[in-house]
Amino acid sequence: MDVTWAQALRAYEAERASHDAGASAALEYALSRLADALAPSAGATAARGRVVAAIHAAVAQALGGLGAMGIEPYGSYVSGFFLPSSDLDLALAGRYDASALPRDVYAALAAELGHAPSGASVPLALLDRESHVELLKGVARALERGRLARGYIQRVFRARVPIMTFFEATTGVACDVSVATPGTSFKAKARTARARARPGALSPLCAAPRRPRPLSAADVPNSTPFPLNNPSANPTLETPHAHSS
Repeated sequence: MDVTWAQALRAYEAERASHDAGASAALEYALSRLADALAPSAGATAARGRVVAAIHAAVAQALGGLGAMGIEPYGSYVSGFFLPSSDLDLALAGRYDASALPRDVYAALAAELGHAPSGASVPLALLDRESHVELLKGVARALERGRLARGYIQRVFRARVPIMTFFEATTGVACDVSVATPGTSFKAKARTARARARPGALSPLCAAPRRPRPLSAADVPNSTPFPLNNPSANPTLETPHAHSS
């Protein structure tokens, strides 16, 4: 029996669909195995949690005389999509007691706001860059005193947003510490909510490893600086910075 062109085409499409279905299933299985291999273990997650808790406790004690401050994690650790090689992104968050502010900082802040700071404390994000550097120096001293850093703490204080990097002493996890901006806490919560709403085995692959490169002055956290001399700063914006990890 002669085969028409239409019949031949249907036969070809059926065979191709069967092949494509098999290839898709094989690809999905391979990607699922890769995602499982990259997914953080319960032990790795718990270890990073202990790192955050230890650094938070040391910093809260060291800077307690200046206000209610602590360490707040953000980034891939918060979303749960970190890799074994991922950095642990940390932000110094909280409020600075107005009575403990240096006179020049208090005067500059009052001039920027157009009035004396309201309330007994000031969000760290409202302080100027130099104040952020001094706070990070206090964090570095706390890390060194508590022997929480392995080796040298790299201080990148000339960057647009001052930042420190170091390896945690017990786990060897690379950590970045900066001062929280108004959006740090919100971004962490939003990323967590988005991660939980995005099912599927491919989600962890969003944190696929990239080629490492040296830290430079251009490297800053995923946030926007909020310096004291920023005319667009909103003095009424006060986001909660309480430790939530």
